[in-house]
Amino acid sequence: MKKSNFYWQLIACLLFLSSCANKSPKEAAYIPKDATGVLALDMNALQQKLREGGMSTDSLIFIAFGNDSASEKMKKMFTEGKNESGINWNEKIFLFSNQQSFSDKSTSTSANMLGTLGDVTKLEKYLLRLEEFKDKAIKREKAYSYLQGTGDLQVSWNKEVCILTHYSHPSIPVFDTIEMIFKKPLIVDIPKESKAETDLFFSQKTNQSLASVDVFNQMFREKADGYIFSSSNSSLNLLKNLPFNPPKLEELLKNNYSTATLHFEKGKLRVQSNTYVNPALGNILSKYAGPVVNFSLVKDYPSKDINLVSLASFNPEIIGGLLKQVELESFADNFLQKNSLSIQDLYKAFKGELAIVVSDLKFAKPDPMMKRDELSLETGVPLVNILMRIPVGDSKSYSKLMDLGVKSGVLKKVGNQYRTASANAAGSFFVLGDDKNLFIASDSALYNNYQASIGKPNSFFSEAPFNRYKASSTVFYANIASTIHGLIADSTKTFNSKLLYQLANTCKEVVLNSDNFDGKTIHSQGELIMQQADTNSLITLIRFLSVTAKEVREQDEKFNAEISATHIPENY
Repeated sequence: MKKSNFYWQLIACLLFLSSCANKSPKEAAYIPKDATGVLALDMNALQQKLREGGMSTDSLIFIAFGNDSASEKMKKMFTEGKNESGINWNEKIFLFSNQQSFSDKSTSTSANMLGTLGDVTKLEKYLLRLEEFKDKAIKREKAYSYLQGTGDLQVSWNKEVCILTHYSHPSIPVFDTIEMIFKKPLIVDIPKESKAETDLFFSQKTNQSLASVDVFNQMFREKADGYIFSSSNSSLNLLKNLPFNPPKLEELLKNNYSTATLHFEKGKLRVQSNTYVNPALGNILSKYAGPVVNFSLVKDYPSKDINLVSLASFNPEIIGGLLKQVELESFADNFLQKNSLSIQDLYKAFKGELAIVVSDLKFAKPDPMMKRDELSLETGVPLVNILMRIPVGDSKSYSKLMDLGVKSGVLKKVGNQYRTASANAAGSFFVLGDDKNLFIASDSALYNNYQASIGKPNSFFSEAPFNRYKASSTVFYANIASTIHGLIADSTKTFNSKLLYQLANTCKEVVLNSDNFDGKTIHSQGELIMQQADTNSLITLIRFLSVTAKEVREQDEKFNAEISATHIPENY
């Protein structure tokens, strides 16, 4: 009996361990480990959100393309793709990009859509009916089959997945350092290069794919509507194109990963993100850990009509740590010494806290006395208040840095204050630096109003959606609606202004924040807050995109009609 219990306990333990293992999605085996970025959409979860909002996939296609005759072809194509392509639209769809560098310093980029395949025969019949492939022949390779379209489009598949690839490789002139001339760029064979990359997708080993990256696999443990993955490894190829490659820069850049989950909720799109860094970068972040954001820098700002707020806090010595890691500290020090500065002066001058506030953005009516050009005389110009506050760190280093501004004529020193030089004051920002803070403002009136409001806390900052992120190292807020209304006086003036006003009527504000490194990861989150608080954000965004798509089509039709109506003389 005891032996039997042991076996059951062992089985239970193995089941528990298997449930905790990093199960990789089968699609990950086809995505290169150094892919620039990956977006995975849980189609089943998204369709559930649509159903909860009273919208089916068929109604979505109808909303997106309307019922006019010009869009019937697109509606038919999407409906057939949904019902007859053989792709399982209830599984996850992966969108990923991949870059490669070449000897002529050019770079190719492929944009790929990868889906799970349910029926190979249906897919092949469907593809051969499409205009892009109807005169093409399916080519069979050992590991996959494919169709090469005209130019840069290709579809490849096996029994498990189907990959749609758009491949681009702009060629550039090559500079011959011996003859000192530019030579004709190399001839690019798009189909051949695209085929070579597809070979890689279907033949790569597990350790060459994202299936071997633990943080990629861990991302799918959390239930979400979408997933985002990015890697710094794609930038390693681009280092080859740099004229000067700093020592050990590759060590800092390789194997840094970011993951994020997307959640479409009522009234907002929420994003949760984690950044995982390599040991070299992690050691620097741990050694030079920074403080949290300082809300006291802006809490007395004298306006509630806020367009943008940006707060950041960090340990300035991290600049020296990064330069030392890539062995450029001496080089930077030697360069600064020409101006009687050291690299230490540069990062010790300020405390490592920064606050920026943008407010009261509005479109001023045309003023003939203040015209800048004929366009501003006709339409007016946007006016805005901007205040930047940077607390002072080491006073000696700060004075050295500011004295350079005095020497160059940009600043003047009055007592213990640095101010904007009168000769440079017109049409520029107002600058005032004392022994505690450096202020940069859009004008002196804003600075004076700010000083007068000290001790009178602004309720906007205690009620704003970013107020709960007081333990973060960075905070960013933008009021999308008020900013668009401030920049554009009339929504009917141009086609673009009409679209931007629709965006303002859809999205209210955005909030982003990031925490300090905790020894393993950097946690971040963001929220895109909608105007309609009682509607799922997926429904709201789909309606916005569908209206936008319709208006773009109508604009194109109008433009084409105007071109057709234009009479061009035969002998022109």
